[in-house]
Amino acid sequence: MNKKNIRTKLAVSEIIGTVLMLGIASSFFSILYYNVVSTPSPNPSPIVDISGMIEDNQVVVMHRGGEPLDLDTDLALNVGGNLKSFKIGDLLDNKSKEDGVWSLGEKIIYLINYDFDYSVYPDVDINVIDENSNSIVMMGVTKINPTCDIGVDLTVDDPNPKEYEYVIFTLTVTNYGNINASGAIIEFLLPEGLNYVSCNMTQGLYTSSNGFWNVGTIIVGSYATLNIKAQVLKLGYNHTTQFVVLLDGSGSIASSSWKLACDGLKNGIGNQSVFPRDGSIELTIIQFGVNDVCARVEIGPVVVNENNINNTLTQITALKNKQGKGRTPIASGFYLGNDKLANSINFGGFNPDYRQVIILVTDGNANVISNPGSYCGTSSNETLGKASAASARNYLLNSLTMTEDRDEIDVIAVNPGTGSIDGQFLCDNIAWPQPCYNGTPPPEDDIGWPPSGAGWYRYVKNWQEFADTINEFFGIIFNSIPVKVYIKSTIFSDPKIANDEAIVTLIPLP
Repeated sequence: MNKKNIRTKLAVSEIIGTVLMLGIASSFFSILYYNVVSTPSPNPSPIVDISGMIEDNQVVVMHRGGEPLDLDTDLALNVGGNLKSFKIGDLLDNKSKEDGVWSLGEKIIYLINYDFDYSVYPDVDINVIDENSNSIVMMGVTKINPTCDIGVDLTVDDPNPKEYEYVIFTLTVTNYGNINASGAIIEFLLPEGLNYVSCNMTQGLYTSSNGFWNVGTIIVGSYATLNIKAQVLKLGYNHTTQFVVLLDGSGSIASSSWKLACDGLKNGIGNQSVFPRDGSIELTIIQFGVNDVCARVEIGPVVVNENNINNTLTQITALKNKQGKGRTPIASGFYLGNDKLANSINFGGFNPDYRQVIILVTDGNANVISNPGSYCGTSSNETLGKASAASARNYLLNSLTMTEDRDEIDVIAVNPGTGSIDGQFLCDNIAWPQPCYNGTPPPEDDIGWPPSGAGWYRYVKNWQEFADTINEFFGIIFNSIPVKVYIKSTIFSDPKIANDEAIVTLIPLP
């Protein structure tokens, strides 16, 4: 090695040492950025544009243009007070290294292990040193913005307990990310109908009065569990509910199938164990697919109680001889349903704080255009008819100020082989709240499905299966106890929200 090369190596070593010392002194950088850019060097250096940032818990340094740099170019980082030095080639992927240089668009990625207190060390110093020119081609600071992914899961040992029996809920919180999660608070407050008895947990502290579980720190790849024992006090809990059945009576439905549908409704509403008759449910049944008028009210609005239940069931039986046999104006059903709920005089008049539940039952796709205030629209094709149905559904949501935590629109699609049903449209554009729960095909274990408190779509093969499904639906909607857990707060960023909450539904038995 000649003296010139020795001097170059020594000079570069001095520069790297100086940079590392400067990294220790945070006052070296007067301005902090989320993205840092190249800093001009006082020494002759390559003309190159480099940027650095924190992305997905990684230091990402990108070559943004200019001259390529050798793979033995030095990268010096100060992470959490620890000084780290690398060669560019150590962190580039194999494809980027094929040409032997670091060039335009190629990234250097260094994964940060957050095993330090990032409130004390909130920044990462980034420095790039070119040995060939004996110069610093980039120096800067970027803010640490740690992200994490913790998820919750909830199970119950018996989803169908009897009154006054005990159940045990198991709540699991898992750290799926790559940083240790601290400061997480999980909310798990038992709803009406369940009485808290006791709890045990692997870590943290649970307060039953507010439902807060202060979990503590969950290290990467580990989990914590909380078990809560509760007693079932009663069969579900009944809210003041405006309930509307939008029943397809169009001509594509055979008369025998229509009679099965009416029998299914009658049996479900007449089953006291699944359909309350305590004065908490206002029932409206609307048939759409009626020639000339498109949609008409067949029953209600009526508040179902012990005094009128028999008369209500008699009216449902009479429906078997009133099939409309028209086209499929789903939009007309929504508009008429909206007006009947909004103008109801029951419960002292309409109140958006009441619960609204709408169930659409159809055997085909919408093919009629309707507008607000007009329950019979223009016959058209399925494309325009479906668009009109989606608009009518949105109109109803806004007009009644329906809320996701209480109200819902659900769909049962019956296909006896007479046509095709666009289940994806019904799930994505009619069922509400979104995302829609799709039960096609039905799960082997139907307990707890359809889920309470969520919009859902369900395909059934025939009208006899519809009768079974509607009975199950009533039990879940009116006689169930949904139990929810969710992440209330964290001290870090958790951008993945899909696993931030979980719900199980108890359906108590007499």
